[in-house]
Amino acid sequence: MLYEELLRDQPQLSLARFAREAGVPAWTLRDARQQILRQQERDIEQQRVLEQVRTVALAHPTYGYRRVHQVLRLAASELSTFGLLGQHMVRLALGALDLNPPLPRKSRKKAVSAAPETLWPAGRRIQMDATRFTLADGVCWAYLVQGVDT
Repeated sequence: MLYEELLRDQPQLSLARFAREAGVPAWTLRDARQQILRQQERDIEQQRVLEQVRTVALAHPTYGYRRVHQVLRLAASELSTFGLLGQHMVRLALGALDLNPPLPRKSRKKAVSAAPETLWPAGRRIQMDATRFTLADGVCWAYLVQGVDT
């Protein structure tokens, strides 16, 4: 950070004076300095979590994220040093480590659009639509029949 370098050269320069000379509000510089420290702490914590997930996942290569989470929770109850880590964080950590990437969400099929009247065969008088339902004792079909004029 520029202010840190200037502070080494000119220790009498305050943050407020530097901000005034730089033409920026002092609170932005103060917040930026504090956020850097918090970001470093978050990065250290994230690396610790990734390392713990990596060790469990490599020790049990057939485990999914739920079972890895369960093993981590059991280890945490024995050591009582492990923070709160949910299944979602374990799943994201496995994806970040390329050990067990999260499964893609199923996409919904696109609805088939009805054919416009211009594409109907000549002389057509009705329009039908059929839907199939699966029941416990078989299948059922529901038909919708409309006149072309309606």
